[in-house]
Amino acid sequence: MRNVLDQLDRRRPYRVFDRPIFILSAPRSGSSYLFELLSQCDNLWHWHAELDAIWWDHFPYQRSNTPSDYIAAEEYSPEMANRVRRDHFRYARWGREERGQRCGVRDKLGLRRVRLLDKTIANCFHLEILEQIFPDAFYLFLVRDPRATISSMMEGWRKTDAFSKPQLQPWIDAAQSTVDYWSYPAPPGWLEVVGQPLEEICAWSWRQHVEAVEKHLPSVPAERQLLVRYEALIDTPQTVVEQIAARCQLTITPAVETFIASRPHSRTTVSPPERDKWTQLNREAIDRIMPQLELPMQRLGYASSPSTMMNDVESTSSGGP
Repeated sequence: MRNVLDQLDRRRPYRVFDRPIFILSAPRSGSSYLFELLSQCDNLWHWHAELDAIWWDHFPYQRSNTPSDYIAAEEYSPEMANRVRRDHFRYARWGREERGQRCGVRDKLGLRRVRLLDKTIANCFHLEILEQIFPDAFYLFLVRDPRATISSMMEGWRKTDAFSKPQLQPWIDAAQSTVDYWSYPAPPGWLEVVGQPLEEICAWSWRQHVEAVEKHLPSVPAERQLLVRYEALIDTPQTVVEQIAARCQLTITPAVETFIASRPHSRTTVSPPERDKWTQLNREAIDRIMPQLELPMQRLGYASSPSTMMNDVESTSSGGP
């Protein structure tokens, strides 16, 4: 009987998700805070952390001689899509049960449509295949002043190995590297930069994440995407969450209001947030890489002075942010 159920489960398409919401951002851009804020909304299913394990299971680094987190559209198959949807459903259901939230028989069997919320950073490199697996997905493209982001990436890389990728260690060990391990998702070509100073590595990694989204998001209809600025999220969280809720058809609950009022640090905080902290921690290093940041900063609407930022939330157009 168990074998029959397993066979049936493998054949199920798991088309149980209704307009899943994916937060796309470079590392250290505030995605954990936005995720934790939105998770207070009603009826959003989610796992408490990023879902890298699903992608590593179905698309292991070892499948390529040049490992990275990029997954090409050509790697899609209907059978694989069913398995990826199944695993997203299972993790979301486990998360719901872990939090003691209602999960009836129909929910457990995947017989009721549910909303998924996910913030896996490596999804920046999964967009081509995400669109095939979840064709009605909504994307929140979260951006932050790259100087602050890169400084935070450097701080996280130096202070903790919590963001490291142990699976990539054999490649690091075989390379002439300035870093002991690789942190954050691995963009295509990451092995070519491991010999550079840390600020160069982080600046390159930030650009790869952002440019991967900029490349593929314009092909997504405008009604299924929204650009969100980290600075607006921190300065005017109520306004930001109201606009997201309106676009994604979410209900703002008292738990959302409580979260905003309490302003908690996200679970991935390395050190307490502080405006323009990058100028105190890594000013000289950031100044050295400014020439390669100026163009992407302009595209994203950031000026070059430390405190000049756009504090709006805006929809992306078909031409990108």
